[in-house]
Amino acid sequence: MQFSLDKSLVLPWSDKLSNEEPYEYPYLAAYKEKGKSLHYIAALHSTDENSKTFKLIRKTINEEQIELVIVEGISNSLGFSPEPVKKWASLQGNNGKYDGFETAFTLKTCVATDIAFIGGEPEKEYIHSELLKQGFITEDYLFYSYTQQIFQAKEASSLESLVIEDYFKEYIQEKIKNINLNNVYTFDQFHKWFQKNNFEVFSTSQIAPETCAPYQSGKLLTQRVSSAICILRDQFTITVIEKALMKFDNVMIVYGGSHWSTQKVVLSQALGNAKFSKL
Repeated sequence: MQFSLDKSLVLPWSDKLSNEEPYEYPYLAAYKEKGKSLHYIAALHSTDENSKTFKLIRKTINEEQIELVIVEGISNSLGFSPEPVKKWASLQGNNGKYDGFETAFTLKTCVATDIAFIGGEPEKEYIHSELLKQGFITEDYLFYSYTQQIFQAKEASSLESLVIEDYFKEYIQEKIKNINLNNVYTFDQFHKWFQKNNFEVFSTSQIAPETCAPYQSGKLLTQRVSSAICILRDQFTITVIEKALMKFDNVMIVYGGSHWSTQKVVLSQALGNAKFSKL
């Protein structure tokens, strides 16, 4: 059966969209249309297996006949249930904590229940090239990405284990390799970029959710880059959902709740209205 999902209908995230959501995260938006089912977990990012997000993921997998799970943060190009990702997930969960957030928990659960999974993310090179077409520069992509990583480490309470400048060198080097560049960037360049475009000196203590919030017309450059990347990611994820529903009848997707709100128009146009539930 052919499903056509119009990715051009993806919306930029906004506070207005968030206020229109049926519940606070996490919740399940379930679609059923023409023999196809999509169970969309709108997650509240968490590292704790006792969180409502983790419990909702476990409940949905246990109660539904899921054939394929699409997860956030994993490259789609790796294919179905790649072994390196399985190994990474298997090492998570010590003392009930998952540094890989709900993605790691979902994958570990998929392996335990013999459910196939696939990543919903585009390649870094694709995101970089598309941002350049929109007028951003390479430094915007690299330095925003580093800022986001620092925020996530702070959220996961792992920031204290990082030597910030050393981590910058390692992270940027890997990121450059992913987009096939040979440029060299220094921590001082990052500091100057951050102060120029975010109007304050970079400090881990000042990094907050608003710093990388995906505001399309945000005051901070990190916000505008975040918005552009989110739209590109959402559009790509829509194509992954489309392909999944062509091959499988019962699909589950686990993404941060804001992604459901920006994808909801696309999904409702093709799959009808969602049935919402939460714990």
